[in-house]
Amino acid sequence: MGTKTKLCRYLHVPLQSMSDKILDFMGRSYRQAEMELFFEFVTQNVDGLCLGADVIVGFPGETEDDFSDTYEFLASSPVAYFHVFSYSDRKFAKSRNFPDHLDPAIIQARSTMLRQLSSHKKKEFLCSFIGKTEKVLFEEKKKGHWLGLTDNYLRVKVVSKENLRNKIVPVCLDEFQDDMLFGTVSV
Repeated sequence: MGTKTKLCRYLHVPLQSMSDKILDFMGRSYRQAEMELFFEFVTQNVDGLCLGADVIVGFPGETEDDFSDTYEFLASSPVAYFHVFSYSDRKFAKSRNFPDHLDPAIIQARSTMLRQLSSHKKKEFLCSFIGKTEKVLFEEKKKGHWLGLTDNYLRVKVVSKENLRNKIVPVCLDEFQDDMLFGTVSV
């Protein structure tokens, strides 16, 4: 990352589903193949990019095959984590009047599957940075640790006697624990 870079290596995409049929029901103009090409392009052009996504589970008419399309896409894609939303009727949403609403137990089971996959992928992504040095913007000190974020949204914790608040400091990332990376301030 050059000194004149003004963008962070972080992108959060509202995927919603990766079933072309469900995307059509939702009125989305993109399809799975387009997302595959887009993700390939951005990950090839932005080293260390953290890709996040929003996914809706249980949209009316979502079959097991439709859910599998989404699950398999997310499992094999470079998406590092995803926020999973369970479909629910909204007062003015057109989908409220769609047929084939799913049983809440099915929606819950599918949501759980995706959340577990997301947790696994997030851990994998974070662990891929162990041993690397990244610049971290520190925000606050809690319980003796400084907490901060890299430009690709990695949460980092370090011990330092220096006041790191609002400073960008190089940190060697040493280990993964409690959904974040622990590191050592580099000199």
